[in-house]
Amino acid sequence: MKTFVCITAIWLLFFVVDMSDVRAQMPGDEEYTVINGPDGPQVCAGRWVPSKDVALPGSCEGQFVEMHQFAALAAGQSADRLYQVLQVLTSIEQQLGVNNDQIRQLFQSTINTRVSNELLMQGNFLRERITKTFDELPKEMLVNGLKKEQVTELKENILKEVEKLYSANTATPAK
Repeated sequence: MKTFVCITAIWLLFFVVDMSDVRAQMPGDEEYTVINGPDGPQVCAGRWVPSKDVALPGSCEGQFVEMHQFAALAAGQSADRLYQVLQVLTSIEQQLGVNNDQIRQLFQSTINTRVSNELLMQGNFLRERITKTFDELPKEMLVNGLKKEQVTELKENILKEVEKLYSANTATPAK
């Protein structure tokens, strides 16, 4: 009988030591408890509640999953998370593409506006120079009414041509 009690005590001691929990950190910052079960390592897929009695291993509020099943589930969750990350990165890439297109359009608009403003300023300068030049013609030259009408008509025709040239260039800037 003493031998039986001794063997039972050793077996219980071995069982308690063998069933002690080992904490493992898995992806997702969730804490899982791995214990050695009768068929090999098992994972508590729930909350592990340690026993108040040192001789008892504790209990799992959930179910036990064998290690290979747990590894498969963790790999599936990792694949799902990687797919989600890929979707987010794809969305960011698309938005960056849209933003880059908008920036290109803004640059092109800025360039077109500058060109248009420069042409407008050149046209205004040219109109002022033509008007000033015709206004500075000697009075003796314009004494004859016919010459004055011809000079005025020439001035107006030149200004119309300048207007056509510069208004056409400023209305449709090059893209």
